[in-house]
Formats: sequence, C-alpha cells, structure tokens
Amino acid sequence: MSIELKQVSCSYNFRTKQEILALNGISMKIEDGEFVGIMGHTGSGKSTLVQLIAGLIRPNSGQVFLDGKDINERGYDRNNLHRQVGIVFQNPEYQLFETTVAKDVAFGLKHSGLRKEEACERVRQALEQMGFSYDDIADASPFALSGGEKRRVAIAGVLAARPKTLIFDEPIAGLDPEGRRQFLELVRKLNREGVSILMVSHHADSICACAERVLVLEQGSLVLDGSPKAVFADLERTSRLHIGASQPRQIAELLIQSGIPFSRDIVRYEDLLDELKNRWKGGTRCE
Repeated sequence: MSIELKQVSCSYNFRTKQEILALNGISMKIEDGEFVGIMGHTGSGKSTLVQLIAGLIRPNSGQVFLDGKDINERGYDRNNLHRQVGIVFQNPEYQLFETTVAKDVAFGLKHSGLRKEEACERVRQALEQMGFSYDDIADASPFALSGGEKRRVAIAGVLAARPKTLIFDEPIAGLDPEGRRQFLELVRKLNREGVSILMVSHHADSICACAERVLVLEQGSLVLDGSPKAVFADLERTSRLHIGASQPRQIAELLIQSGIPFSRDIVRYEDLLDELKNRWKGGTRCE
C-alpha cells in the first residue's frame, strides 16, 4: 500500500490573522513495507504530517493519496482509510476508557462488520502480539495496569484492526531503556511481517536502529529524505536542524577527529562493533 503527498500545505487558523503555517508544499511517496523515521525540531510539522496521512485533518492545498486514491476527495471511503492506516499517539495509555482490557482493544472493531467470534480472535491475537496472556488480562481493568502495560494495551487496540500502515507519534517518550528495547523489537517484527511503519521520534538512536529511510522537517518543509547513513553523514547539518545524531555516529566522529580513519557511515551499534572488529582483525588498533 503506497502513500503519496503532492504539494501538501496545511495551516492552523487558516485565513485569519492568527494563521500558522504547519506544512509548506510537501511532496513525497512512501512505498509498501517501508520503515520511515520522521524527525525535526519541535514545531517543524511532524505531528501535522502524520495526522494528514491518517486523515485526521485535511490540507489547505495539495493531495494525499492512498493506493492512488485521494483520501480527501468527496465520496472516498473514510472507513477504509481507518482500517488501512492506524495511528498511535504519544502517551496512548491516556486514551484508554473501557471497563476491561478486552473491551478497550475491541472498541475500534465495533463498526468493522466482523462476526463476534472473529473480532474476539483479533483481540486475543493483538494482546498476545503485545506479550500478554489473553486469559490473564482480558477481564482486568486497564486502569489497574502499570504505565508500560497501559501503553501496550493501547497499541493492541490499533493492531486489532490489522492496518497495513502503522504511524507512531513519539512512541518511546517516557519509556525506560528496557521498555524502549521491547517496543523497537515489536515494530521491527511488524515491519518484517509486511506492515509499513512511520515513526516520529526525537531519539536518533532508535530511528537509526530501525528505519531504512529518514525524513527531516524544518519549519514545515521537507529538507532531508534519505537513508540514516546519508542523513547523519554531516553532523554540523544535523546539529543545525536540531535532530542530533546517534551515539555510534558521534563516537565515530570523535575517533575521526582524533586522527583515526573511521567511516562516517556508522549510525548503529552493530556498524560500530563491526568496524572495530574488522580493524582489530586487520591489526589496526585504536591506540
């Protein structure tokens, strides 16, 4: 399932004295099965971009296409859009409201047309995908769960609809290192299974660990679009754009500045370890 934006602009308080331009002439295409990281300074337009893709807001100009069809065209089946594209906001646990976990996860399936048995099976599978035992948690109150468990239940509610594209807006904010590791393992697994992933994050390590492509926004414009290695090659540029760099990339740069020839393509810990092992085996030690 492809997603394409053509010259999309979006403002808040449109055509008023308080108008704020959020996105300005964005054009891009995301192919089926991609894992795309979205970065940018606070206020650069990241959340507006993903809300436009999810159909939660409409552009002031330009078009958003899902599989070649304009999602904002009169007569477009918005239910189809919500089945195909799922979005998980920052702190999704705040969206829980049902009396039991099973009811909360099943809420998005109410108007899906599924038989009760099939809907229940989807709820079971979604909870198990998130590491729960259905029998142990289905009847529990979501409000009695820990913060991490609430977040996993909220994500299960999106997974139950089996969307082909999943959008995460700052999903790892507030997670401890272990929670972050578990979440990233989950999204990588979903992507391997064929789900397209769009992940907004300020966390360069996580973006570099998962994404095969990075979009960088600045003041509503798309200023970079490339692989993590290409985007983070120039650290002066990434600093100017307020997106930082992954720790392995920073370590590689420090070694380069110390006079040790090292690759600027290193953005993941695996890349760094491989480079160090190769140098050690080749007799070139960092002394």
